[in-house]
Amino acid sequence: PESSRPAARARLRQLSSALPPQAETLGLAPSAGLRESAAVPRLSRIVGFGGRSVAASGGPSKLDDYVLELSGQDRPRVLYLPTPAADADALIVGFYERFAGRAEPSHLKLFGAPDAASWRPRLLEQDVIYVSGGNTANALAVWRVHGMDAALREAWEGGAVLCGGSAGMICWFECSVTDSFGPELAPL
Repeated sequence: PESSRPAARARLRQLSSALPPQAETLGLAPSAGLRESAAVPRLSRIVGFGGRSVAASGGPSKLDDYVLELSGQDRPRVLYLPTPAADADALIVGFYERFAGRAEPSHLKLFGAPDAASWRPRLLEQDVIYVSGGNTANALAVWRVHGMDAALREAWEGGAVLCGGSAGMICWFECSVTDSFGPELAPL
């Protein structure tokens, strides 16, 4: 809504000012035009975390704050995809603990018998889609079988912020190295 945009822009400016100067040049920070615009447009964004995004306290991190601000919403809809972690319940609980009260968190499990007719519309209405760490190769295989890969691309093209750490980061790339096949790194 219009009333949430000034607060979102102010918070985006605050978070962006904490980034190093080269962040904007490298495309890691919102441009000055985005920070100052009258409306926060829904741009396609992917934010990859090099590792865990949980603060030392176990709570939200500055990366979490940054991703929420990129959505342009005061209470963004954030969907957690724990597919790389085989839909681990403990990670889902931690996700809700980190985002409750700051966003509208939800999750989507794909193990079992997911019904695309029920999950696809929900996925496409999200502001942020957050993917867990875990086994990248397994997650990509499950996504392809269920059509999640195409739905994620559609969500991204519609302006959703895609993010995650470890497997939740490298899943957005066309190729990478992974330990999904054993202790040694291998191409993916």
